[in-house]
Amino acid sequence: MSKRERVGSMQVLFLLLVLLFLGLASAWHPSMNLPCSEATPDSPDLCFSDSNCDGIDGDVAKAIFIDAQLGDDENGDGTPQRPFQSLIVGYANASAAFPAKNAVFLSSHNFPIPSALYLRSGVSIYGGFSGVPSWTRSSDGSVNTHIVSDTTVGILATGITLPTFIESVAIYTSDAQQPSESTYGIFVSNYSSSIVIRRSIIVAGSAANGANGNSIRNAADDGKAGSLGPHGCEYSSFPCDNCDQPKGGEGGSSTCGANGGNGGRP
Repeated sequence: MSKRERVGSMQVLFLLLVLLFLGLASAWHPSMNLPCSEATPDSPDLCFSDSNCDGIDGDVAKAIFIDAQLGDDENGDGTPQRPFQSLIVGYANASAAFPAKNAVFLSSHNFPIPSALYLRSGVSIYGGFSGVPSWTRSSDGSVNTHIVSDTTVGILATGITLPTFIESVAIYTSDAQQPSESTYGIFVSNYSSSIVIRRSIIVAGSAANGANGNSIRNAADDGKAGSLGPHGCEYSSFPCDNCDQPKGGEGGSSTCGANGGNGGRP
């Protein structure tokens, strides 16, 4: 083999090694130093890793995508390329989807909601995505996805029995307006231990002051007036002693049985 042929063979071998390295690197699990696999389940996690090689932290096929800035509620279909715009519409589509979707992925924007969002069992909410087109997640610890409720309740979760996550979102509610009204960032009732809230901020609005107490109605009538006492007379041990010391008048009666006291002696 000539020198030129040996050099050419080495160049081909080097190129193959480079291609092999790039292929392995593209399928490498960045946080665990393990190769990803399409068969590996991939729920969004705090390591922001792509375990199933679909290009994002999470499973593209099992989620609805919502971008408050570039989404479209009328023409979107919930895919990464054509996301919905509002949380209310996107979450409703995730809940009703077939095959079922188990999560919504939210871009790092504000999501106003006109009323409380009803959490569905097994349909999680994950924020912190960059949105169209890449849908990457930031690992800097900031929470930039804000759910802002126009009412006193942000998220209402009742009867949750399947694992359901609320992650990387900030939830805000309005102040209460009615007397004695309370506020709730997340109101949870009738649930098992299936709800997980992590890396999130919850700020409920101010509750209202209590209502004034009611005035007493149907109180008992005033008692009757006491009777007059007997006429007074001079009473002394010296020099006159011509009558007994008179008694005071009897107390008035009451319908409640609490009669008045007798008058004192003069």
